[in-house]
Amino acid sequence: MMSPYPYNPYEFYDPNRPCIEPIPESDSDDEGEMPIIPITPIAQPENPQWSTSITLTKKKSWHRKFPTMSRKDFSFKKRRLSLGTYGPDRLRFDSLNPAPRPADWRPDYVPPHSAKSHRFSLRAKSGQNPGIAGKITYKLHPFLQYISPTRTPLAYDIRQNPNYSNMQYLTVPRPGNQIDWCQVATTPSVHELHLYHRRLPWIITIRATQTNGITLGDVFDQIHQSLSVRVTQQEVYNSSLNASDREEIATACYYRNGSAGTVGGPMLRVDFLGFEVVFLGLVKGKHGLWEMMTQSAQV
Repeated sequence: MMSPYPYNPYEFYDPNRPCIEPIPESDSDDEGEMPIIPITPIAQPENPQWSTSITLTKKKSWHRKFPTMSRKDFSFKKRRLSLGTYGPDRLRFDSLNPAPRPADWRPDYVPPHSAKSHRFSLRAKSGQNPGIAGKITYKLHPFLQYISPTRTPLAYDIRQNPNYSNMQYLTVPRPGNQIDWCQVATTPSVHELHLYHRRLPWIITIRATQTNGITLGDVFDQIHQSLSVRVTQQEVYNSSLNASDREEIATACYYRNGSAGTVGGPMLRVDFLGFEVVFLGLVKGKHGLWEMMTQSAQV
């Protein structure tokens, strides 16, 4: 019987040769014997770039998805994607996956429902002069000086668009006018003021729009503009706020949009105040800051 393997299949390699060889003729007259079909194994081509080509193919699809990343950061980025801590345009934060405390929040901010909220205060003690670097004493305009909840010069709902016509003057028996809006806010005049509220995690910076300094119009306009900014998921679902804080913010947002006729509107920074949205005046604080004093509004 002739050997079914007339040559060593691993000695030569022909890529055009079929894998299945024709059945060789057998000299055996035994018809019951099954012929053996030789199969030539496909030898792997000796291509040193073969494994590299696979890597390059993966790199193309990876690079299209993350064009600004290097190969070192790919595994780290993939892990961060699973945690929901990627770019502000694709945030996926919730109560079960809270974000870290936002970096732009003031360090001394404590949420109102936190157990430590009563320990922090930036209000100046008696005898302190919280002017610039503690050297200059500034006096507020009478319309901005807060004395007590029952003795306040004016009342203004911060949620509304500011105008001298919708200000409630409580110390003068006349309506507001344009002259009031143009008076300087401090004596001596300044070109920058920094305000804060105990329920707000941001510092509100007021800058002068006129050469003579900050006016009353600048104060009310820029307070309203600063608190009309839309909040992000990271500012609501983070490790600093608890469920009670989020519920109070959401409730304030619901009533504000309902009263404005914009049901389902976005959540704004003013909603962090809850229902304490009636501006009463300013009080001197530490480090040159001024504290905003408010009271609750009737829903």
